This record gives sequence, structure tokens and C-alpha cells, in this order.
Amino acid sequence: MMSRPPAPATVFRVSELLAEGHTRRDVQRLTEAGRLVRLRPGWLSLPGADPAVVRAVSLGGVLSCVSALAWHGVWVPEHNQLHLRRTGAGRLSPLHVGGVRDCGRPAPTPSAVDPLAVALRNSTSCLTAEGFVVVLDSILNLRLMGRANLIEVLAPLPGRQRRLLEKCDRSEAGTESMVRLRLRSKGVKVRSQVSIPGVGRVDLLVGDCLVIEVDSREHHTKGPAYEADRERDRRLTARGYRVVRLTYQQVVHDWARVEADLLRMIRQDLHGARAARDGKLLGQQGA
Repeated sequence: MMSRPPAPATVFRVSELLAEGHTRRDVQRLTEAGRLVRLRPGWLSLPGADPAVVRAVSLGGVLSCVSALAWHGVWVPEHNQLHLRRTGAGRLSPLHVGGVRDCGRPAPTPSAVDPLAVALRNSTSCLTAEGFVVVLDSILNLRLMGRANLIEVLAPLPGRQRRLLEKCDRSEAGTESMVRLRLRSKGVKVRSQVSIPGVGRVDLLVGDCLVIEVDSREHHTKGPAYEADRERDRRLTARGYRVVRLTYQQVVHDWARVEADLLRMIRQDLHGARAARDGKLLGQQGA
């Protein structure tokens, strides 16, 4: 199992410094000099520490759920709240609690960010079934955990949530997972990360010849990546494939219209064996 370096590198308990041989006077002197920042009783940070972690600890908790998953590098669906878990039975600090969601059972913890396994279990209350599969896909793709690890981590969860692991497939981006899951829910045959000779792997292949490439939020429309994408599209078309390229915005915020168009193409059999055969024949004639 892999993850980012532990949070105590920048946000930590006073007790950690004392255990390393520092005195309370040392801590006070470093705080007064601005080399340490006091977040709440018993917790400190270095200047410039991750703002999300700092806020979670300052409010009386630790970073958890989808916020912690994102901190660990996992692809998570869009969210506009800071997700934390209280470390004690008291209420969150009344200061600046807007946009904060309290997730998971309160419990003392030595770390300012929940471990990946804890954050994943806590996220079940905040994610849809689709969102949870997207997260699992990302964890597997990044090799933060293997399937055996995930089976163990998910064991305490209800069966309906454990079974979502069965819906995971090879995907390299959350939006790619979303498209795959949504089309399969409509009974559409979709394969992920299919290798096509002369082209390489494509994100999704529907039927025999409909390729769907899903661009990430960070995808650039200029430069080498843009040129490489267009070359791949040209090569696919020359080999009889039909290519649909979707943006992050279209998948996340305009899916209803995108889905209607894709299903219309499928009803017209633009993905089927005949379309593939016709496309390849045209490619041969133009060669």
C-alpha cells in the first residue's frame, strides 16, 4: 500500500515534539518566532502547511472522507465542502464552519489526515454509488491499494457497498469511470483501456468500433498533447473506428445531452460490426 508522506511532517501534535526531546519552552519560543503556528490546544503546524489540513485541525478535527482521499492523491468527484472527522466528543469550533462536513465517528488520532483506509470507509456516507466506484477505480489505478487490500478494508461495510468493488475496471481518470458506469447501466457493452494496433490504448470502446476518449479537467487544447490526440483520432478513423471525444465539463455537468447523443449513435448501430466493416473497407479504398 502506498500513499503520500504522513501529515505530521507539516501538521502535528505538541506531544510529538516533546517525545523528540524538545521542551515546552522550545515550543513556545518557536511559536513566538513564527516558526510554528498554534492551531488549537495540543496541535501545531509549520508555516505554509496544507490549508485544508490546517483548517480541519483548527476546527477540532482531522482531514477525512473525500478531502483526505484527495490529499492522498485519489481522484474524487467534485465537492464544495471540507470533510473532516472530529477527534473528540465536543462540537466543532463555531468559527468559520460554513462549508464544512463532519464525517465519521469522533475518535482520538495521532495524525492530522485520516489514513487512506479510514478515509475510504468514511466516504461511503458522502459519495453516491457511482462516486464510490470512481474512487475505488482511482485507488486501483494509482496502485495505492490492490484488490485484496480493498476487500479487507471494505469488509466492515454493508454488502451493497462491498459489492461495488465488482464494478471496478481499468480506468485512468474519474470521468472515464463515470462514462463507463453510466453506459453500462443502460445495457451498453463498454470495454476500458483497449489496445488497438497502430494506435495504442483508448479510454473506452463501445461495441466493435465506437471509441470514446475522455479528456481530464486539466486537459490542454494546445501544444504537444493536443497534436498527439488529433493524430490518434486520425489513425483510429483510418482504421475504421468512430471517435467521440468528451470533455470534463460535458461528462460532469452536461451528461444528459451527451448520453442522449451516444445512445442515438448506438441505436443507429454506429458502433456495431457492420459499421466497423464498412469503415475498414472505406479505409482500405482510401489507402
